[in-house]
Amino acid sequence: MGWEYRGAAGPYYTRSLRRDGRVVREYLGCSDGARILAALDDADREERAEARARQLEERGEALAVEAALAELNGATELLMREALKGAGYHRHRGQWRRKRKA
Repeated sequence: MGWEYRGAAGPYYTRSLRRDGRVVREYLGCSDGARILAALDDADREERAEARARQLEERGEALAVEAALAELNGATELLMREALKGAGYHRHRGQWRRKRKA
């Protein structure tokens, strides 16, 4: 996608489009209209790149929050387990039960 040089004719602008599941090259020429379309395509490409960068940054922030929550959950589980054991409970098939008195 972009300006191509073929022969002595000078640069001309083409872009690739997807039509009916196939990639098709669209010839736009070397006129002022082609230069304007090239500038619009460049601006659109930059906008999509910025959106991708923002999305990656947001995903990274979400993963950091998720990791912090997982760490907090693990610490809470450990604290609860020790508190229940200290109070005389034990785990029986996944359930906490009070120990019988002998």
